[in-house]
Amino acid sequence: MSVLHLIFNSISDQDALNRCIELAQQDDEILLLENGVYCAQHPKGIQQLTNANVQTYVLASDAQSRGIAIAAPFTTIDQTTFVQMTVKHQKSISWY
Repeated sequence: MSVLHLIFNSISDQDALNRCIELAQQDDEILLLENGVYCAQHPKGIQQLTNANVQTYVLASDAQSRGIAIAAPFTTIDQTTFVQMTVKHQKSISWY
């Protein structure tokens, strides 16, 4: 059963990101949204997410509203794709 992990907190709240990565499986996906998009900019967040070997996405509108440019290995998605991801996965977990 694949899971969509939703990270809402910034890298300053390491606990949420650490717990998510600890539980994420290879067929799961991670979406960074709201202040979670900062994880895609911080060196420690980038390293942790890259080492997790789980596909990670960033909600483009949240990154844009915070003035964050997103680069590889992360993929930006729009609201429509976010909705499609929630349908694709049988379960989602919100991390705060």
